[in-house]
Parts: sequence; C-alpha cells; structure tokens
Amino acid sequence: MAKVGQKLYKIHKRMLIGSESSVFATMFSLPQRQNIEGQIDEKPIILEGEDPKQFEALMRIIYRP
Repeated sequence: MAKVGQKLYKIHKRMLIGSESSVFATMFSLPQRQNIEGQIDEKPIILEGEDPKQFEALMRIIYRP
C-alpha cells in the first residue's frame, strides 16, 4: 500500500521483487511483522513530494497487460 497525494495504491509485492531498486531490495530483506507500514490501508507507505500523475504513469508501466 502506497499513498501519493491523497490516493492509495495497492501494489503487489511480486511486481517489485524483480526490480533493480536497492530500496525495494532492502525493504523486502527486512524481517516482516504484522501491521507494518505498507501492509494495511491505515499505514500506507507515504511517498511525499512525488507527482501523482508521474506515479500513475509508473504504475501503468509496471502493470502493463
């Protein structure tokens, strides 16, 4: 779960595992516990300073059919 602006996005972990991002690699290597940031609607990963239109364009690329 990510929040950009006022909109929540549910992003499947499997879509990001193969990415070359060191941020995602680090995030997924950390021990998992319940109700941590990004796992529930009430505690999304907040992406401050990101342009919602650019983020939506990125999601279209990741989730292209």
